[in-house]
Amino acid sequence: MDDEKRRRVLAFVRGLRDRGVPIDAVGLQEHLRLDGAFSAPKLAEFVRSLRALDLRVLATEVDVIESETWSDEAERDAKGAALVHGFVSTVLENGGDAVLCWGLADSFSWANTEDGQPAKKSGRRARPLPLEDEFGRKADVARAGSGLRGAAMALIRGRRCGRAAPR
Repeated sequence: MDDEKRRRVLAFVRGLRDRGVPIDAVGLQEHLRLDGAFSAPKLAEFVRSLRALDLRVLATEVDVIESETWSDEAERDAKGAALVHGFVSTVLENGGDAVLCWGLADSFSWANTEDGQPAKKSGRRARPLPLEDEFGRKADVARAGSGLRGAAMALIRGRRCGRAAPR
């Protein structure tokens, strides 16, 4: 999400609040670019800004999009896992409440099923999600996920029954 979009989302949410519209949370949908990077400091600031409005923050969709399908799956998975780990850990470490998966296995991803996507054009499989086509874990994704377990458990201990712990 670029600076302008973050600014517009914050203005929109503040406008809702100012008009008395009930809003409890904001979901972040992130399509990480394999050939790019995201700004952890800007994401952290955005999550903290939403939390300052007393809103819960959820990562509601996270996948890794490649402009072309890479020939080296191990390299692709390692870079993708690093991007996902960076995004998820930034959200959680700055007050995010949860990470939800829109999809888990590559075979069901829009990156492999929608016309016009690089995978459909090339005939090679995209690898945007944590699990292989047959629901097996990708090695680097598993390593990235295990690195989050400690932080996630600490966050869970700070919550009660799905509600944010008092500040």
